Amino acid sequence: MKKSVQDYMASAAEQVEGVSIAEAARLAGQEGFQFVDVRGRHEIEKTGKIKDAIPASRGMLEFLIDPESPYYDKRFSEDKKYIVYCAKGGRSLLAAQRMKEMGYERVHSLNGGFRSWQEAGQPTDTVE
Repeated sequence: MKKSVQDYMASAAEQVEGVSIAEAARLAGQEGFQFVDVRGRHEIEKTGKIKDAIPASRGMLEFLIDPESPYYDKRFSEDKKYIVYCAKGGRSLLAAQRMKEMGYERVHSLNGGFRSWQEAGQPTDTVE
């Protein structure tokens, strides 16, 4: 049976809890907490990112979070709490689902994505 992107999104929404902008802002900077930006580098360079977010493009995420991968990024640890975000929330929902499938238990998706974060007046960092 052929699946659509909506089918994948619905499945991910059943498995991944969303986090509001207000809750994410409250967690920002706390010990054991990490934002993950799954947008492409060109998007991040154009609009900035949430302070201290790990840039992990959607296409490289699985390689960056797997300790057995030669591309593993040591900033990823299964004991942290993660909030994954993209521009509006679609890619981050799918990325968070994959992180959960790969053993990361405390993973959430930012409701509304980076655009909603900016619209709420939350701080961002520029990327050089």
